[in-house]
Amino acid sequence: MTANSSSCFNPLLSQTSFGHILNAHHLHHHDQVIHLSAETITHVQQCQLFSLLNLRAQALAMKGQFSQAVADAQTMIQYAPTWILGYLRLADLLSMQGNQVAALKIYDQGLIQAEKQQQQQKDTENNDPIYTALVEGKKQAMEKNNQRWDIIMMLPLEVADSIFTFVPELTKLSCMEVSMEWRDRLANSARTWATVKNNYYYYDEPSAAAVLKIIPYVARHVKDLKVNTNSTEIGRKYLEYFENGDFKKLKILELTAGSMEHIVTPNTLESFTRAIWQMRHTLTVLDLTIDFKNIPISVAELLFYTPHLKALALYIDDTLQASLGDMECLGGRPLVVEDFELETNDIRGRELAPILEHCPRLRRLHVIGADPSVIDTINDIHLEHLEIFAYNSTPAVTSLEALDREEYDGPPGLREIMTPSDRNGVPAGSFIQLLCKHQRSLQRVVANLSITNEQEDRGEPYPGVHPTYQQWHFERIQQLTYWPDIYDAVERLFLESITSCTTRPLELFSVVNSNHIPRIINTLIHLPPVKKLEFTNIFYYEHDDMKELSDAMIRLFKTYLSLPLQRQTLHTVSIQNSNFFSDPVLSLMTQFQSLRGLQVSGGATIDSRETLCRILNELKDQLTQVKLMEIYFIDDGVMDILGNMPKLEKLTLGHLDRITDQGLIHFAEKTRVLKTLVLDHCTEFELETLEFVNSKIKNVDVLDEDY
Repeated sequence: MTANSSSCFNPLLSQTSFGHILNAHHLHHHDQVIHLSAETITHVQQCQLFSLLNLRAQALAMKGQFSQAVADAQTMIQYAPTWILGYLRLADLLSMQGNQVAALKIYDQGLIQAEKQQQQQKDTENNDPIYTALVEGKKQAMEKNNQRWDIIMMLPLEVADSIFTFVPELTKLSCMEVSMEWRDRLANSARTWATVKNNYYYYDEPSAAAVLKIIPYVARHVKDLKVNTNSTEIGRKYLEYFENGDFKKLKILELTAGSMEHIVTPNTLESFTRAIWQMRHTLTVLDLTIDFKNIPISVAELLFYTPHLKALALYIDDTLQASLGDMECLGGRPLVVEDFELETNDIRGRELAPILEHCPRLRRLHVIGADPSVIDTINDIHLEHLEIFAYNSTPAVTSLEALDREEYDGPPGLREIMTPSDRNGVPAGSFIQLLCKHQRSLQRVVANLSITNEQEDRGEPYPGVHPTYQQWHFERIQQLTYWPDIYDAVERLFLESITSCTTRPLELFSVVNSNHIPRIINTLIHLPPVKKLEFTNIFYYEHDDMKELSDAMIRLFKTYLSLPLQRQTLHTVSIQNSNFFSDPVLSLMTQFQSLRGLQVSGGATIDSRETLCRILNELKDQLTQVKLMEIYFIDDGVMDILGNMPKLEKLTLGHLDRITDQGLIHFAEKTRVLKTLVLDHCTEFELETLEFVNSKIKNVDVLDEDY
């Protein structure tokens, strides 16, 4: 139905038409009666629809739903472009929103239509109240448009400061160029400049230089600074500001590899040491990446010049022996370092020991590039405050901030031990000594006791060797991940170590490369239900073996499902490159109402697309996190199922090449509450596709060197 383009909006027109119809009826002008009646019926319908759109737009505006109100007003104009009420409604809405420029444009369009109607009707004066409202509305919009409001200067200081803390550095620079008032307001805002990240490196040197321009005005406010540049000029300029003592409140300093290459050289060493000395009273966190050998300043000298340092992270492309320096320069002065991350090409226990002896308050130690002698050093040195020890660990290591948020009522000692998850293991003897020493306090353990580099070099395992180790019993363990040793001596000890954990469920039980799944199940059945269950690289070829494992898993799941709902705590199942999850096991898994996370990796884990689709469909109303890796049959159809999951918040996809751009776009359009999407070496999607997906999903991480 289309509005009559020759008519103005006039609800009384139908009454006038009705009189003409009656007159034609009395005169027996039947053709005229039919024609006028059809026109009048159409007009009545038009008026009713138009009036309803107008009333709804007004009501929506009163409720603050302006986008919907504007849509109704635009429909009024599209439906009846010559009826001026639509223009009045839309212009008034735009003016209410503060968009006076757009409102003036619509007022003018309405007035043009009104003038056309006046000319057609040959009226000398327009007394239409809608026309009067258009004229008055335009006048008020012009007055509002001519007013200039500096909203930033009107806001309270704390409100404006809070807004600017969320603004990138380059945008802050643009704001400082708006006016002298804005420049003064921003330059004097300590909160706005508490954190500065000059993080542009070689691909955007102009931006890095632009951020540098701000520093003379705001350095006195900066507490947290990151410099990442490949420019000698920019690096040296920062060094000058450091040396002059301009950063009077700096607590956290991060210098990346590119920055260090230009800031710390043999020619600038004296300036750098003076710069660090200038910040010695305030600097508590230092993070340096030194991507070259023969560094001009040693670890010992850095510790000497930063006496109040609480957290130190050093990434050095050299050995610790070459980088350490003379620790005697510290004299007998103990350091206050609590958090120490060290990555070098080679860390030996004898070089690490003097650092640890000077750090009696150390609570967190993360070393990468360490050899097994470091574990012996940790066993030998008394570090009474050490709570986290990560040895060549690639998984995320708990921060001290996160650790302090946890409730802990146990004795002093290590609460977290991490070992590598993507390389050879650690020596069982020294590592088990560490476990025994801290068995009462440990809460999280990642114990990779698979073959070590030294064992490989010696040609182990030796036939007929059966090592024995001391037994331990965890009292507070929450998360346990282990790899059995090559002599199959420690898995039994690990399972026995958790038999006393009967008061609260394990948050995580994870096993890699095990040959004893039935033994594991027998242990888990007698414990409270685990919250997260992981099986990795457990592959069997014999039918009888697979049936035994499948029967064991069925027994475990049936035991869990027999418990009351409030005691069914299993929320995540992770199956990675493991082939013993049969269809009956998977069917039981889908019966857990508590299940919220599913992680599947490897095509043999779930061997058909139909099985995976069935599982996802049965769990679609409850899963919040899904991770699918290296499964060749995942395609757009599977993505369609994932897009229909109403509670899915995080999705990780890895090494999948059958998802199309259209499939990813369709998924992004359908997903409802997804907050994070991780694409790890998947299909090479078009940049336009990724931009669209990024506009729909809050966090999109593309892990691929091609992007």
